[in-house]
Amino acid sequence: MAIQAPRAVVRRIRLSTCLPLALTSVAAAACAGFVAAQESDETRRIGYRETVAVQWVGVPVELPPLVAQEQLPAEAFALTVDGRPVPIHDFEGPARELALIVLQDLSGSMGLGSKIDQSRAIFEALLAQLGEQDEVSVVGFSERTTEVRVPLAVPDRRHHDDPGAWSGWGKTAVLDALMHAPRLARESRRARTGIVLITDGDDNASLVQEEQLAAVLQASAVPIYLFDLSRPRASLLDEPESGAAPAPETVADIDTLVELARATGGATYRLGAHLDPATAARSLVRRLANQYWITFPADSQTPTTAHSIRVALRPDHAPRRVRRALAAGGGDLRHRSHYLGGEPLIEP
Repeated sequence: MAIQAPRAVVRRIRLSTCLPLALTSVAAAACAGFVAAQESDETRRIGYRETVAVQWVGVPVELPPLVAQEQLPAEAFALTVDGRPVPIHDFEGPARELALIVLQDLSGSMGLGSKIDQSRAIFEALLAQLGEQDEVSVVGFSERTTEVRVPLAVPDRRHHDDPGAWSGWGKTAVLDALMHAPRLARESRRARTGIVLITDGDDNASLVQEEQLAAVLQASAVPIYLFDLSRPRASLLDEPESGAAPAPETVADIDTLVELARATGGATYRLGAHLDPATAARSLVRRLANQYWITFPADSQTPTTAHSIRVALRPDHAPRRVRRALAAGGGDLRHRSHYLGGEPLIEP
């Protein structure tokens, strides 16, 4: 039986400074800025008054495609941190019911070319992949507006926003919109929730800082799946192509989002000749549903440092067909390589 893991148990403490968090780090626990959104008649300003000490480290694990459909118990996994065995505190296996929070960029740059048309195709493809009991929500954003256009509900098209009415206007505040993602995800009661971000990454109006946003998103333990519409590419990659010429004014922003997706256990999709919306949607839903989550506590009183994580299968607890498939395909587990936080808390 799967154990529902506490995704992010946090202790808020007031500090005058924040520890830095590099975006290239794959971090599950960190001491960094906590964002509070405040509304006013003039504009919404985001400020940092507290830090967050995350007391749980969530590790997303993906099995290779050959054995992705297998249901493995917690005893089949071995967790080590800095080379030392660490007990698995909570364990969550593949999920039967999903929830998707779709963050749709509706800024002016999205109105150029076919980006809105691509967004509509992606949304329709995602709806087609969801089951009757799955949930989906649509959130549109531009410069200073993050609007829940459709609250969480089962994917009945009659209850959803008409993608044909989408249009782009104004500046873009992608990072500000992402700050709402953990709160929106907590509203779902489904076993597994993912954030789908559809954007060209041309952020020119966000007030939130990248490092502070990264800490909050990674602590929420909700994967982000990015649809990168910044420039045409021909394959599905988790990283930008090496040696590719940077696109003016967009490559830095989209690369930041690629790092955020990877750091939260998600993925990046770029539509092209070899990747259509239906194929990308199938991949996203499959990855989200088949992901395992392993959770262990971290001591928030110890200094924040980088710790390496390794997850492996125990041969004596994995079914024979799984061991045979892994040996034949040479596959390995996908997992976070390290986190920033306190020492693993091992109870005596």
